[in-house]
Amino acid sequence: MKIFGGLRVGKNFPKIFHKATKAVVGLENIHNLNFALKILEIFNEDVTSLEQNICEWIKEQKNKERQSFYNIQDDDEIRPVFKELILNHQPSKEELPKLIDAIFQVYINEVWNDRDELAIEYASKGQWEKLLFEEINNDARFTSLNSSYVVKKILDNQEDQETSQRIRQLITEIYKEKAEKEPFYTEYMNYLISRLDN
Repeated sequence: MKIFGGLRVGKNFPKIFHKATKAVVGLENIHNLNFALKILEIFNEDVTSLEQNICEWIKEQKNKERQSFYNIQDDDEIRPVFKELILNHQPSKEELPKLIDAIFQVYINEVWNDRDELAIEYASKGQWEKLLFEEINNDARFTSLNSSYVVKKILDNQEDQETSQRIRQLITEIYKEKAEKEPFYTEYMNYLISRLDN
């Protein structure tokens, strides 16, 4: 029998509490989980695996919604490892939707989440090239739209200027390279480039 917070607890309490805490990761809020780890450490419990489980849960939440754990930066009670992850985690490209799906959600369907915005923000030149010359033409959701219209809609509605400039630059490079590789398209590619700024 041990005394904890003025209460008597059995010798198995740390193990039971450890197991119970693990079971509620993803159900309890970050503050309660943080507090649970402190209690376990008082009993000299190894919380390494539990801490890792909580970190994985934080990543999952941040991947779904960038604003998860809002205002956590001012909370000194949160463990540094959690705070660092909350403030700096960015999902890997594999965890994001395909570019064409993100563009459809944001600019056509107009119902989206943070992961869609990140997919557009992080899209590579290769992804944009595939989108422009293959995917839009073969996707039934874009039947009545051409790639030029979609690009214009993206650039006209992109709120982040840095992202907008990056997309414009990538697409300009793609059009120029297409014209160089296939001179037949030079005039049309030049026309598309001119539309980017109009």
